[in-house]
Amino acid sequence: MILRNNIKKLVISCTDPNPKIAGTSLKHLENNGVQITKGVLEEKGNELIKVFTKNILTKKPFVTLKYAQSKDFFISKSNQKVQLSNKYSNICCP
Repeated sequence: MILRNNIKKLVISCTDPNPKIAGTSLKHLENNGVQITKGVLEEKGNELIKVFTKNILTKKPFVTLKYAQSKDFFISKSNQKVQLSNKYSNICCP
C-alpha cells in the first residue's frame, strides 16, 4: 500500500521483532525509494507490541495475573470465602 500510494516518507517507532522477517519490509521500501525514519517514540512502540514480542521470541504467552491479598499476605482462608478487595470484584461471581 505504501508503494502503491507513492508514499515517500515513513516514520516508525520500532521494527518487527520476528527474526524470520524483521526488517525485510523496510529494506524493500528503502530499495524502492521510501525514506524511513526509525526509532521515533521507540519505547512507547515497544510497549504497544510487548505481548506480540513475548510470544514471538519465547513461544510463550504474555500473562498478567491480578489478585488481592491481605495486609498479612494471605489471599484466603481454608474453606471460607473472604473478600479482600472492593464490592465490584464479586459482581460476576456472587
